Amino acid sequence: GRIVTETEGQEMIHESEQRKERHQQLIEENRRLVQRCLELEAASRQQLDKLRAANAVLTRGEADLRALLENAAIGFALTDLNLRIASANHTLASIIGYSPAELPGINFTNFVYVGKLPAFNRLIGRDSRKATAEEIIELIARDGALIPCRIIAGTWLDHSGSPRGYFILAFDAGPEIVAAGRLRETELAMAEAEKSRALFM
Repeated sequence: GRIVTETEGQEMIHESEQRKERHQQLIEENRRLVQRCLELEAASRQQLDKLRAANAVLTRGEADLRALLENAAIGFALTDLNLRIASANHTLASIIGYSPAELPGINFTNFVYVGKLPAFNRLIGRDSRKATAEEIIELIARDGALIPCRIIAGTWLDHSGSPRGYFILAFDAGPEIVAAGRLRETELAMAEAEKSRALFM
């Protein structure tokens, strides 16, 4: 075969060193993203603990419900049996770009992305007195943006145990989804770098 000149050899060595450096950069970026995902996972667990604690309060009576509604750091709404919003807190309103005063009377499903309505209806239909469950559901903001939220929803019962409406708990799941996507992109980039590196070994 053709003899590689000294200049070409140096260029190949330089390219190899550049690939190694890029590979190390990808490894470091991946390490940072993994750490960030772990942090977000821990934050998500804390949020879910808050959601479950809020869900437990729902059995204590309307006064506690109202107090929770006003003071919750997570999105919270109560609806009637037709899913018309009776009240909502500032957190939920801010997620979808409204004020709390604008939401009463609007059907909550108006804010649920149509592709996620089946998942939302499953949450609404479950027995909220049993183990809690949650779904990632996109809510439609005032400006048309889709906001991925972790949602818990179930039946709101009165003191006699009769259905009175529904409760909906939500927090913005965007950061954890973005971090997971970036981690996946980095993993793909590292896989491509490994393939390129193998060609020159």
